[in-house]
Amino acid sequence: MAEIPPVIIERQIQKSMSDGKLESYVSLFNDRFKSLSKLVRRDPSMRDAIRDTSNLSPDEENKIIGMVADIQTFNNGRTRVTLEDKNGRINVMLQESSGENLNLLMDEVIGVSGKLSRQGNVLFVNSPIIRPHLGRYREVSRSEEPYIALFISDVHLGSGTFQDKEWDKFISWLKEILITTRSGFLAQVT
Repeated sequence: MAEIPPVIIERQIQKSMSDGKLESYVSLFNDRFKSLSKLVRRDPSMRDAIRDTSNLSPDEENKIIGMVADIQTFNNGRTRVTLEDKNGRINVMLQESSGENLNLLMDEVIGVSGKLSRQGNVLFVNSPIIRPHLGRYREVSRSEEPYIALFISDVHLGSGTFQDKEWDKFISWLKEILITTRSGFLAQVT
């Protein structure tokens, strides 16, 4: 009979890990920006990205990594994004109807490449947006033991919209999986 491993609590949070101060919030975003910038920089086209938006060159292609601070879409279909890094902000004009659905989010960290306007205040992007990628650069790690993970959310227990029949059916299914697993036969879940 296969034994089910015990539940391991990695960290139990009894109180907030933040002190609520502005410095903590800024530190969180700086750390996040640093980590995500490293992931964007893994893309071969972003390895030589400029680390400071105040050092852009008007005469050559500029590659920058920044956090989305503002998104504005105009009637003509063009989109202007304000990117910021630790040293400043730059307005970035994305290609008109580039065919890709941008789905940009505030505070998302992205990499772009383009030419600076003559005035030096807008970067005209002429290539795809580079986003942080995780899976492409990491080898898949596998457990020697077979495990099943189940994630649920938004159950609405006690709510008027709670669906008793479906819940009972779900619990029965879980019990069946548990019994099957304990008896040494691991159900294939795909």
